[in-house]
Amino acid sequence: MPSYFSRQAYFNDTVMLTLTHGHANTWTLDVIHAFQQQLSELQHQISEPDAPWRVLIITGAGERYFSAGADLDQLAQQNQSERQASHAAFAELLQQLLQFPLPTIAAINGYALGWGLDWALACDVCVAETPARLGYPEVTHGLTPYFASALLARRVSPIWQQRLMISGQTISSQMAQHIGLIEEKVESGCAKIAALSLAQEWRQGAPHLQRQLKQQSLNTMPAFHLLFNAWPESPQEAEQGLQAYQQRMAPWWRETDD
Repeated sequence: MPSYFSRQAYFNDTVMLTLTHGHANTWTLDVIHAFQQQLSELQHQISEPDAPWRVLIITGAGERYFSAGADLDQLAQQNQSERQASHAAFAELLQQLLQFPLPTIAAINGYALGWGLDWALACDVCVAETPARLGYPEVTHGLTPYFASALLARRVSPIWQQRLMISGQTISSQMAQHIGLIEEKVESGCAKIAALSLAQEWRQGAPHLQRQLKQQSLNTMPAFHLLFNAWPESPQEAEQGLQAYQQRMAPWWRETDD
């Protein structure tokens, strides 16, 4: 399997995973499995008595995209059951990241869309650069942002939760900080530096207590695999939206049976 993530160590106890898939850092089944493998390896290492890691940082390669979300070209080639399987795999990834024992930081260095924004919001803290744009454009492709409801509920008001999910629009990092979607906004090119600075601050805390406090705070989060039954979907509109995406055209929504 190709390597979709690079791993770097800082200060001997902070690890950074960088997504490197295509120009937009999109997610396919292979990328999902590669990230899960990275987390499993790290989790095994931190279970050792002399575990070196204290903080995990995630980011995207390049300057334009943190992650543009799911690879829509791959989704367009899948039928409804295959798309559900892809969503289920990503649900497992989010659950694994959310429950990862170490404190986690998302260094958002560009566009964070759909699954890419989910990936960031599953972290404990999000730091975004000024040019970054964040949002859930799934509805513009006829797709359901299954995981947004749970992740947004941790950070923003119900009004903003609804607006982000229904409009499909992106917002600036300044607006994201204003509504509580991210914790810190920094200048272009500085997300990784800011994340590393925050990691140094966290290193002052008692590691076992930090892990216990983190797990305690997650007790009210729903299991992501249950969200499939909680939100509607429109298979016909998904087909229309993905077909339009493949043709690089705006979708023309035809009437569907409810």
